[in-house]
Amino acid sequence: MKTKFLPLVLIFSFFTVILQAQSLVWHKSIQSTGVNLRGAAVVLSQQIVDFPSAGKVVVHFDGVFTADDGDRIVLAASNQPNWGTNNDNIGLLVPDAAANRRSFSHTRSYDVVAGADTFYAVGQNYVDEAGSGIANIYASLSVEFFPTSGTAATVNQDIYYNGNLRGSTVNLGSLNINPTVAGKMVVRFDGYVHSDVGDLIVVAANNAVSWGSNDGNVSVEAANATSRFLPFSHTRVYDVTAGAYTYYAVGENYVNTSGSGNAYIYGNLSAEFLPTTGPTATFTGLSKTGVAIRTNAVALDSVTLTAPTDGKVLVTFDGNCNSDLGDRIVLAASDTRDWGTNADNVNVEAPSAVVDVNSFSHTRSYDVTAGTHTYYAVAQNYVETGGSGSASIYGSLTAKFYANASTGVKEITTTEFNMFPNPTSGKINISLAGPAGSLEIKLADMNGRIIKNEKMDNANSYQLNVADLAAGMYFVTVNGTVKRIVKE
Repeated sequence: MKTKFLPLVLIFSFFTVILQAQSLVWHKSIQSTGVNLRGAAVVLSQQIVDFPSAGKVVVHFDGVFTADDGDRIVLAASNQPNWGTNNDNIGLLVPDAAANRRSFSHTRSYDVVAGADTFYAVGQNYVDEAGSGIANIYASLSVEFFPTSGTAATVNQDIYYNGNLRGSTVNLGSLNINPTVAGKMVVRFDGYVHSDVGDLIVVAANNAVSWGSNDGNVSVEAANATSRFLPFSHTRVYDVTAGAYTYYAVGENYVNTSGSGNAYIYGNLSAEFLPTTGPTATFTGLSKTGVAIRTNAVALDSVTLTAPTDGKVLVTFDGNCNSDLGDRIVLAASDTRDWGTNADNVNVEAPSAVVDVNSFSHTRSYDVTAGTHTYYAVAQNYVETGGSGSASIYGSLTAKFYANASTGVKEITTTEFNMFPNPTSGKINISLAGPAGSLEIKLADMNGRIIKNEKMDNANSYQLNVADLAAGMYFVTVNGTVKRIVKE
């Protein structure tokens, strides 16, 4: 029986791609109010990206959510409109009905090939369902691209730890990275901790199996036996030269030790290298104790970055906030000494007079022209003012510059094609309409390795056999256009 192919129009379009390998960034703000997360996973936002070459991406989803007491809210950055278990998501409960908000940060990394791909910010409430399942989420989804052939690079390590942190610093996981030129290394450790009530858990990203005080770590503590899922985000930036470097995710419980000292920690340790001569970064650590932030916004600190060309700047403010019960503290990364509403800030509240600490993370993106630009870490307490209006804030303000994709271009031709079934366990039918001509089909795995490469003259259809491949995701390229397939 002959296969019947669907008629399609062969479309030729002209566009530009970068020949010179360089890092790129894409960013979206998220304002999802009154969204029902009960049941199936919900796509809160998505970012469609057309990659000029093979490489790696770092996908970061951070911000703040409010939800009902008793609902565990699962949030994830993902390359699918859903999420996986453990460090493939963070699952959080608010402390109680009064302090009904959490700031969060979740990072994933993926290998990509040239062509279009989609990344998602995902939410769900399917376990711990004592509330309505309704949440408000104000956040950011960013995608950073590091081409395989460039000097900029990224390495990521999933962190999955189950053990005791009492007494001495514990190495939760590490990664190695080898920059070939001088530059900046941005190291971030984010995710969540599940620990006992009464234990203050210290976590940090560091260049040694240790941590420093204040902005050199973040700490979390469970407010009650129910709300023991605690988000965290910690960033450090180091000046490096060409060579081999190791970075660590570390944890410890040495103060507030009325629990067992045991903890589950699920997260991601990432190192992003940005060369001095290309995309660049700047950083400051904050250690602000007892600062008055009642009524007026306060610029806690700032960083200045000189953009060599037009481009984008990605700014993140993350760390720890200690505040009084009854005070809602607004925190933001900003290009002014103020902040905007909803996704332009995050806000936290102390769950009790004893447990007065919250981790936070806030990211913004700005289009910039060549020249000098300044960015601020901002804090304010102007609503819910039952405390003193004073807070101690320890964190990091990081700004990363990425040049616009505007140099070294050529015109190429793109072919629209259809392929089915997808997913498949055996064969994929590939078809295109119009006059027959040269047809080049490539099949690549998640690491960009070419598995099959077929070339035909005077053809407009092909049957690709994938029965011998392991289950997973692959990429089919037809005359330069890339689509994903899933092998079952």
